[in-house]
Formats: sequence, structure tokens, C-alpha cells
Amino acid sequence: MNAFNPSKGRNMTITYKELRERKIKLDEKRIENMNRVREEALALIDKYTESLQLENESWDDYQGNQNSYVTTGILYDDGTFRKCDINSVTIDDYSTISFFISTVIDDSPRGGSFIPVGVTLWIGDDDRTHVRIGEDSDGIKVINNNWDRVCFRLKDKVFIGISKTELTY
Repeated sequence: MNAFNPSKGRNMTITYKELRERKIKLDEKRIENMNRVREEALALIDKYTESLQLENESWDDYQGNQNSYVTTGILYDDGTFRKCDINSVTIDDYSTISFFISTVIDDSPRGGSFIPVGVTLWIGDDDRTHVRIGEDSDGIKVINNNWDRVCFRLKDKVFIGISKTELTY
């Protein structure tokens, strides 16, 4: 009867130094991936904001506070949106970030109504950026830093959201 021998056919000369070096390289790759995901998310936000062709970067509420037209954040189960910077959003599996992009649809002084749209962005096995907008099952592949399809889909979701919501935000 033969017992299982995991080293059969291999020379077991792996040292602790080699294990540690592999761990360090893996950690460096994970950090590189997370930085890339954040950079891509920031690029999306910039391109989306630019695609809206805003006359001003912000609008003033009745108290004189300046407010951004586009913000990022998270949406809780109860529907509450909390603004937060992309750097505060958790990255899953070192390559995927999920957050909401909120677009103001009423910039009157007493306005501020907005539509949040869910975004999931990841780096695929093909080393390209992929983006899923809302509940869409298919992701959009970003090729040559062209975010047009993603921006169009975001604006489409906001447009649809305007007629679907009671604007309770």
C-alpha cells in the first residue's frame, strides 16, 4: 500500500526565505491591484462628471453652501446614501470596488435631489477594467481608456431613475 507523498517527484529545497519573498511579492501585487482599482474608479468619476458638461463644478443651496453635482458614497439597506471618498471604500479580493455615484438632478437653492447609481468596477483576468452599472448582469469593458459607454449607461440609469423615484433623498 502506497502512502500519499506530496513531495514525490520534487526536490523539497524550498526555504523560509523563498516563502517570505513570495509573500512579499504577492503583497506588492495586491497593493498594486488595489491602487489601480482606485485610480480607475477616480478616472470613471472624472470622465462621468466631464460628460455631464456642467456649467459650474458646484451649485449653491439656500444656506450658501457649495455642493458637488457628482459625489461618491455607499447606499445602506434602508436607502440612506452616505457620501464618502473612493479611498474610503473597501476593495474586495484586491481587485473589485463597489460604490455609488450620486448625481444631483435639482440644483435649485432648496433642491439637492439626487439619483444614486450602483457601480462595480474590477480588473478582469484580461488585465482590463470592467464596469457593471446598477443591476446590469453584463459588465462594460473599458478599452483604450474610453469611458463613453460607461458614462452613457450611468446617465441612462439616472434618466430612468428620475421617473422611478419619489425623490426622497
